[in-house]
Amino acid sequence: PKQQGSPPASRPAAMATTSTIKGVNDIARELSSAGGAVTTRATINWEDYNYPPFLRLIHFKLSELDGAPRSVARLVHWTYLLMLGTLCWNFLATCVLAGFGIRFKGLHIAYSIFNIIIGASLGLYAFHSGYKGVATSDGGMMTKYCLVQGVLVLLFFLMSLLGVLNWNGWLRLPEAGADRSGARGFWIFAVVLESLLWTAAYLLGGVAIYYVQRYNSKGPMAFARRGRGMARAGKQAAVTLSKL
Repeated sequence: PKQQGSPPASRPAAMATTSTIKGVNDIARELSSAGGAVTTRATINWEDYNYPPFLRLIHFKLSELDGAPRSVARLVHWTYLLMLGTLCWNFLATCVLAGFGIRFKGLHIAYSIFNIIIGASLGLYAFHSGYKGVATSDGGMMTKYCLVQGVLVLLFFLMSLLGVLNWNGWLRLPEAGADRSGARGFWIFAVVLESLLWTAAYLLGGVAIYYVQRYNSKGPMAFARRGRGMARAGKQAAVTLSKL
């Protein structure tokens, strides 16, 4: 009788080889991503002050980051922009209401300008700490971002609720609804929009804090999408090899 094909061990060996290669390739991709981020960070010229536009107080260029650092920095930036946008909307709405003759709104314009100056300054400080901390893996700066942004998130939460001074939180709705001037419709719209924007701001800010803290504690590998696949590939290779 003729001998049957190849030895039975060849099939498990082939499976082990395939699984091992897959696991190595996954690990290589993750290490390449992390290494690329480190290489990119090393070339950043922090003395190239280009942000915010016209003011040029800090350096910010998202394209200089790769992988996980870029994703986290983008989230930190979006949080800052959302805060600025909401403050600007509050100023615009306050000016319109003052034009309708709503009581105290002329004074509230000054409060709104003050909020923009303070909020933009504090927000820029937090944003720069988070961005540079992530870009350089500086744990101190990332911790600073989490603390300052935590204070801002608390303020965003209060602004989404309260209806005092120039703030148009949800509690301002009864006053806006009871208005008998021509501003009633716009005032209700302004309150709803501003409240929703502040709600989005504190939710996004909380997410940004979480990801910055996670990056601070675990580094780029904390966001590895293939982490579980790498673990499964490794286990599969080990089990297959044990059968040889």
